[in-house]
Amino acid sequence: STNFFAWLSPMILDDLRIHGFVPWKLISLTVYGQGPHIIALALIPLACLFFMHTLKYPSMKYYVLTGVTTALVALTHWPSFMILILMQIVLLFSEILLGHTFRKFKTAFCCFLLTYGFAAFWLNPAFLARSYSLGGEEIISNWVKLIPISFVVIPVTITILFLIFDRRPRLQPFLVSIFWFLIPLLVIIGYNNYNKALVPKPDFLTPELGLASAVLLAVIITILLTVLLKILRFRLKQRVYNVVNLSSFVFIIGIFIYLATLSFNPSHSLTKG
Repeated sequence: STNFFAWLSPMILDDLRIHGFVPWKLISLTVYGQGPHIIALALIPLACLFFMHTLKYPSMKYYVLTGVTTALVALTHWPSFMILILMQIVLLFSEILLGHTFRKFKTAFCCFLLTYGFAAFWLNPAFLARSYSLGGEEIISNWVKLIPISFVVIPVTITILFLIFDRRPRLQPFLVSIFWFLIPLLVIIGYNNYNKALVPKPDFLTPELGLASAVLLAVIITILLTVLLKILRFRLKQRVYNVVNLSSFVFIIGIFIYLATLSFNPSHSLTKG
């Protein structure tokens, strides 16, 4: 799915022209040495799941799991950590829409303290100050420039989301997945089209967009299949319903295998030497 969004980044598009239809995550791993980035990418879903579970059912076990996985992302790849923080804010907001606002704010704050406790040996004030001096001032200034428009955009967005998603837990997966997709998309477009960096190395965040698009696609397919199967259940006999259900499953698996086969076609220019 990362390759599908190559048009957003000229650099990735050039890589695909050179190396063929190889997953760009593999190109970034082998050509650019982005091993920490790919490791952090694998940890982001775990950190999000643990954080959401902690918000719903706080316990010491999940506090620790949330803190450890979030700290690992922060220590492994700083730009991915920025995306993770934005995603955890979205998760917190989606949980607030379902109620128990104060308890969930307190839980999120405890998760933040525990996360920093795990990562403080490296992400100390001296390190953060040094990061700021190495290009961080541009990122902060770009965020500051967004403050005026945020006074209009944020209240309107929150009002619309409350009207649509308030006290509707069944819609939570769609809310989370759509924002998971929009965050890296807007960051990449802002950098490539307007030269405004909101996180470090935004041009390397296309794998995050690929992951988010896979999650969003899975949620949309699940919703469509659920609605379709409910309609068929009322209109068709049980045997026909089972056949349709099985056929849909086989069709989806077939598409997945076909796309996976395309993605892993050999590329001599990537593997030679």
